[in-house]
Amino acid sequence: MKKITVSLAYHRLPAQMVVPLMGTVITGMQGKAELKNPPVPLTPPVPADPDAPVDLTTRKTQLEAAIEASAVGGKADTAVKNDALEFALDGLDQEAFFVQAVYRYDATGMLATGFVPASTNRAQVALDAPAITSIDSDVPAQLTLHVTPVDNAYGYEVQTRTGTGDLDHGPVFVPGALDRPARIDLRHGDRRPGAGARRPHRLQRLEHGRHAVRALTHMP
Repeated sequence: MKKITVSLAYHRLPAQMVVPLMGTVITGMQGKAELKNPPVPLTPPVPADPDAPVDLTTRKTQLEAAIEASAVGGKADTAVKNDALEFALDGLDQEAFFVQAVYRYDATGMLATGFVPASTNRAQVALDAPAITSIDSDVPAQLTLHVTPVDNAYGYEVQTRTGTGDLDHGPVFVPGALDRPARIDLRHGDRRPGAGARRPHRLQRLEHGRHAVRALTHMP
């Protein structure tokens, strides 16, 4: 049986995309008996333990606050955001290696935690095109895209257009386990051209009115 290693590709995500990944990991790891003692607590311990590492939920909250402050602040706020991102990634790394040790022969178990196995496939194979199955607007100033999963995709890049203009590059979303339809939340205020963009490769796109989704290849 081949041993599985965990992907650390989330290190290449923008800070805005690390936040939802942390939420997926916290939810995915909770309630599993084999993961009951992670190196970083998933939530604040009760009662408080001053000797315990800062929990993943608190790191996520700190990163969210730092991202919001840096959007309207200056260099000092950006430095705080970068420190919060590094602290968040450190927590994710510790959880990732813990998950790898537990699920080193169980890809399904690893995927259920929100982490993904590192790809060993180097073949130049085009991805299938994702499909936007529906768009909901149940929350003010926010859209939720429901997207079909794509085999071997690591995440999705969402693009929007205004009027008849070109599609703007948007953020990369990592929905966690890719064996189920993905929900992608878009906040209208975050739709800045180039916001959170990185250069995708070997991808396909399907336009759905004013929106398009690109499936990104897994990046180990």
